[in-house]
Amino acid sequence: MGIAIFVESRRQYQREFEAIFLRSVRNEQKSANKNLDSTVIGNRDPIKHLQSVASDLAKEIEEVINQSTPQINYAKQTRKIQDLINKELRPTSAQLWNSLTLSKPKLSISVLIRISLLEQKLKVTSASLFFSPYIFIGLNGSQGWKFAFVATLVASFLNIVIFYICELLHKKAILSRKTTNVAILSLSYFLPLCAILFILPDDLFWTDSVATKIVYQLFLTACHVLLLLGFNLYKLLGQQRFTLLQNFEQLIQAKEFSPISRDDLTAARDIDLARYLHGELQAGLIATNLLLERASTTGDADLAQHALRSAVDLLNQDHALVSQTRITSPQSRLEKISSGWRGIADVKFALDWIDALDASTLNDAIALIDEGVANAIRHAQSTTISVDGILTAEFLDIEIVSDGTKMTNNAAGLGTKLFDELATSWNHSRNGESNLLKFKIRIKN
Repeated sequence: MGIAIFVESRRQYQREFEAIFLRSVRNEQKSANKNLDSTVIGNRDPIKHLQSVASDLAKEIEEVINQSTPQINYAKQTRKIQDLINKELRPTSAQLWNSLTLSKPKLSISVLIRISLLEQKLKVTSASLFFSPYIFIGLNGSQGWKFAFVATLVASFLNIVIFYICELLHKKAILSRKTTNVAILSLSYFLPLCAILFILPDDLFWTDSVATKIVYQLFLTACHVLLLLGFNLYKLLGQQRFTLLQNFEQLIQAKEFSPISRDDLTAARDIDLARYLHGELQAGLIATNLLLERASTTGDADLAQHALRSAVDLLNQDHALVSQTRITSPQSRLEKISSGWRGIADVKFALDWIDALDASTLNDAIALIDEGVANAIRHAQSTTISVDGILTAEFLDIEIVSDGTKMTNNAAGLGTKLFDELATSWNHSRNGESNLLKFKIRIKN
């Protein structure tokens, strides 16, 4: 039962475990001063080429800004910026994303079993009461009711008594959790076996063979342990997801997996760079294009100059460096998203949830908010967007409500991969005249 649930849920756990591992890689960067020089990434061929093309376009736009207003061909600049997005920016971010080689450890059933049987309180009473009818029915059919009754009573009673005695020692801090569970599992075999061999009358059994009695008790104990595993796995996977992931995080911190390599550190920076190119930079350039289109339609020269200057500032950035040195304040980062779409859409945030989050969760949340807002404007032509968050003990729930046309299910791109990797769950729907995007992120306490 528990293993079946584990197999069904393993994919979701793997994503969350990989997020935990990525956080550990970033912590390793900070604690060990292993941050790579930004030029190591910036000088790699795809990034170097993108930086060169972006700088060339920035110089060209600067020349256009210096021209007199009637001479400026806004449509031409819009096309050039869009070509940069389509032919350079998106392929580069996709190449970075698809070539990631982060050596994140895989979840194994052996690790899960270890956590379930040795790191959690065993559900002995439930397992014993659940198993007792099966013991009785099985033995009654072959050995008679008398033997079935005594065997069921001995097995269930001793298992429960052993459990409560060991748990009492654990509560008094005499035994650790691991020692307590090992004692429960071991004594659940040896004490009933001693009762069978030395206390219960020989005529109660169908055989005098000691070896047969040992095998009989071994079978009962194995079934009991498997039931304990099933009950504890169900508890972990169905009710204590946070506890399970916390155990995985402790395993990483204890370095029970292979140590974090320099390649992992480089891959982590590639992830940040790919997200920056696909998210903040692309959104900024798209916003610039929309402003230029509006200026071309309305003849607003000041708006056009503002849009072109914004494009120059974006294109001239050291993209590898900016992806690693984002604005520290999360409020400032959200304000940057809102101001970036000013004149195109009114984006408002409710920020009462933001101060209680760790930096890693904030980065993931802001990346997904940026992507959600950009998609609402690009694909649904939204002009009014509100972002709200609800913080619970284990999750941050974000809701993005936007007007505009109905969102369609297009082919999965990098945005979909971003939500799949960073969010525990997510979905979008149509609610009356509004589009509704909801996603959930597990928080780190």
